[in-house]
Amino acid sequence: MLLVDALREDFVEMDDNSIQKTYLDHNNPDYKRRKLSLFSNMLKEQPKNTILYPCKSEMPTVTAVRVQSTMTGALNSYIELKDNFQSSMVQEDSILFQLNNRGYTRKNATTGNPINEYIVFAGDFIWKDLFFPYFNRSYPHSSFNVNDLDSHDSATLLEFMQEVDAANYTLLLGHLIGIDHAGHSWGANNAQIERKIREIESVIAKIIEKIDDDTVLMVYGDHGMTNGGNHGGQTQEELRTVLFGYSKKGFPIKKASREVQTILDKTTRLLKQLDLPSIATAILDLPIPFSSVGVLNPYFYMQQDLQGLYTRMVKQIRQLISYVETYCGESHDYWCKEKIKHLYKRYEEYSSDPRTLKDSKKHNGGKTKIINSEQMTEVQLAEGIAQMHKFLNHEYESFQQLWISFDDNKILLSLCLILICVIEVAVNFLSAKYIQLVSSRNFALRLSLYIILACSIQLYSTLSLCALGTVAVSYILRLIIRRKGSLDAPITQVRHLLRWTLGPTALPTFFALFCIILSCYNVFADSTMQEFDQVSEMVLLALLFLIWSVQTKKARYRPMVIQSLILITVCMRLAYFYDKEQSMNFSADQPIKKLKEIMQESPVSQYLPLALYLGVEAYILQDLYYNHTTFSRLKRHKLGLFVRATISLILVSLIAYTWSQSPEEAESNSRRNASAKIVYLTSFALLAFELAYKSSKQTILELFTKSALIMMKPIFIVNGQQQTISVLVIIVNLIAIKLFIQHLKYKPNILTYSVLLYYTIQLYFYRTSHRERINSIQFAKAFLGFPQYNYYLHGFLVSLNTFSAHFIGFMLIPYLGNIQKPKTVRQQSVKEPLYHGQILFKYLVFQSVLVFFCSAINSYLQKENLLFPERFAPKTIFDTFFALIHICSTVVFFWPHAASYYKVTGHISYMVSEPSHSHESPSDANKDGPKNEIATYPEISEERSPNEYAQGGGEFYYSETRDQSEDDQSNGVGDLKHR
Repeated sequence: MLLVDALREDFVEMDDNSIQKTYLDHNNPDYKRRKLSLFSNMLKEQPKNTILYPCKSEMPTVTAVRVQSTMTGALNSYIELKDNFQSSMVQEDSILFQLNNRGYTRKNATTGNPINEYIVFAGDFIWKDLFFPYFNRSYPHSSFNVNDLDSHDSATLLEFMQEVDAANYTLLLGHLIGIDHAGHSWGANNAQIERKIREIESVIAKIIEKIDDDTVLMVYGDHGMTNGGNHGGQTQEELRTVLFGYSKKGFPIKKASREVQTILDKTTRLLKQLDLPSIATAILDLPIPFSSVGVLNPYFYMQQDLQGLYTRMVKQIRQLISYVETYCGESHDYWCKEKIKHLYKRYEEYSSDPRTLKDSKKHNGGKTKIINSEQMTEVQLAEGIAQMHKFLNHEYESFQQLWISFDDNKILLSLCLILICVIEVAVNFLSAKYIQLVSSRNFALRLSLYIILACSIQLYSTLSLCALGTVAVSYILRLIIRRKGSLDAPITQVRHLLRWTLGPTALPTFFALFCIILSCYNVFADSTMQEFDQVSEMVLLALLFLIWSVQTKKARYRPMVIQSLILITVCMRLAYFYDKEQSMNFSADQPIKKLKEIMQESPVSQYLPLALYLGVEAYILQDLYYNHTTFSRLKRHKLGLFVRATISLILVSLIAYTWSQSPEEAESNSRRNASAKIVYLTSFALLAFELAYKSSKQTILELFTKSALIMMKPIFIVNGQQQTISVLVIIVNLIAIKLFIQHLKYKPNILTYSVLLYYTIQLYFYRTSHRERINSIQFAKAFLGFPQYNYYLHGFLVSLNTFSAHFIGFMLIPYLGNIQKPKTVRQQSVKEPLYHGQILFKYLVFQSVLVFFCSAINSYLQKENLLFPERFAPKTIFDTFFALIHICSTVVFFWPHAASYYKVTGHISYMVSEPSHSHESPSDANKDGPKNEIATYPEISEERSPNEYAQGGGEFYYSETRDQSEDDQSNGVGDLKHR
């Protein structure tokens, strides 16, 4: 059995005259290069010895899960795709288990000597994790370096051919991964796939020459691939593969009468991957694996008589009954009784042994009839075999919907916990004050307890009850300690919402609320689920237009407002043309599609964005150092700016050098990996230095903005050269939105602004060529720089690639929220910015958790579809990750005090004025001389925040520890930019 990973159906030549039905278009295929023609040629030259059929794979189309299915024949659920990255030994019955536990010793038909049965494997090391105890000899090789097309296959083929020559095996298994890696690296229609097809074709031809008459060769694919080279989903390109069989002595059914073959030809149209265990065990004369729902294809039965084939099919029905009875004995599902009765009824119709009918009499009121297959003609046997084959396939389809039950109580409990989390976020976090009913530590504690409750195997275990009690006690204590705050928080929120729905920005506010509802509706609607990139773009443009339309005429036509709107629109359109993922519902018109391909392949679009990024980074650093940097750092701002700009120039130059190296040449690819590794390691070292050494000496705004700029270089690398411009426009679009809002007269409230940022981040998740589908995860890009697989490192890099837009957006939240025009030191007040980064992030958390809650509800409503999904299960999984990213980030954003976002506590002195009821400006108040008392505060007191001072009538002003001279103040030397 030779598994050729990702052997898509249209990679193989198929003659319409020989093959009854194909599922992919072979007349106008997406793959337009040379195909594997050996199978078709063998079918023409030796039709009695050759079998070639299209074969249907199963969901999820990932290698580890498909390998399990080809050995066990069992159905898989979608969540098992995790086994593709960290597999464990298979506990189910399988071909390998049956062969290792054969109940008798086979003997050589000629000599009568006992036959030593050996299982030998060579290929992907994932088999070692799954079936290692069963192998007498094994040669596993690592396969996670998707840029390596040859070393794995070369070693595997060398060992595989040595075993073929020795012929000392009962079952020889091989697994080649070159085609799969070529697809991941360059897509389905590339020269490397054609080269690997030629190599595999040559090897299979040699195997056919060397095998003896008693050996059956089976070559099959585990799954296909999309045109982009990925897999994991449910498109026809991913599900359709092939099954090739060859025997030198021929297949008996192919030598039967024409009438028998005509009847059995119907069975070839229903071949599926789960049939392989039934086929292999029939060839090896083994019992069928207990949990198998596959069906024996009659053409692979190697005995000479139809009587034996008929008996084998009857045994398969009996095996299915045993499996269903065992399953129903544990699950007690509503359908079990009727299903078992139905199976026994059909079993009775085909059984010929009266001893096996005692159970069927019990289920059929004691009435039964006996059919003696020995008295049936060949035509009658063939008809019976075809009917049983059709019946078993029908049962397989029904089990796809019925075979797994759900614990409704646990699902409902989890929904309640998520709802509590949504309410807690809404009540406690969406307030202008930092702490109301809950602190960040209590929230983190309860969140961990919610996870324990949701994951508890038993609802009423000691662990779950203790977790539930701790949650209740934490709420009670908080209510006792902060009684007033607990009552004020919800009332304050209602007042805020009512105030926002009145006044000039009422229309954008209502539309922002509609956008939140739309994002929740999206998880239920199949029509928008996979096209939410288009929806997000239209919503963003509509919201921006509404915000712009409510301004005064003078504000609407300010140059910066118009320029920002144009820049936002250009960014969205550019990102669309560099989005390589395709819609599941429609394809772009040919001119647009061709233009996208030209733009994506253009070298200008790969190198020019790197140069433009240096300008964007210089703009942000200049803004940061001149307008937002702390007073203790002002003396060195030019040196710091120069050093950071120089480091960025070097790293960006290394990225450009990485793109210039060809991955197809060994020496060039080595230089490519080395330069990418330098970028990664240097960036991570700079990030560690920023967090460890400088985190206490700067504001959260500075720390997070600089960290985002540092991590932009690894994000460029992990997204690949064709996505360089997509990554650039993420940060450009976010800055353009900030500039747009900053120059408006009627600025939108924080709810509207948070919705604007939420949809922007979500849009660029799609525009970086990602979708809420497993086959859109770009695993191959994580291996640039680190070709040797590491579970944690590559898991992090895959996450960084997938959630690049979220990472960039979250790290820039304090910067994006700080919308205030630069002021002089003399004018600068300590009032919080219009959109405080901490409060802004709370609104993003709320939206994400709310969407996750709706997705969880939809999962419960669609729970039957989650086993074999096309859209709903991937959407649920991605929504879960989105929510986890938001919630886990709350620790980072909520732990520091709110004041530290825009002020370095412990390094700044404050001038606190006495409460005044006048409306004098700070400058007017100081005309008659200094009336304010200088007081140094090492840290802003939690009991009395700057906001509360301002509300009480007092004013805060920034002041250096050393006083400014009167000349400096009068000449405006206190201006931050000048100093």
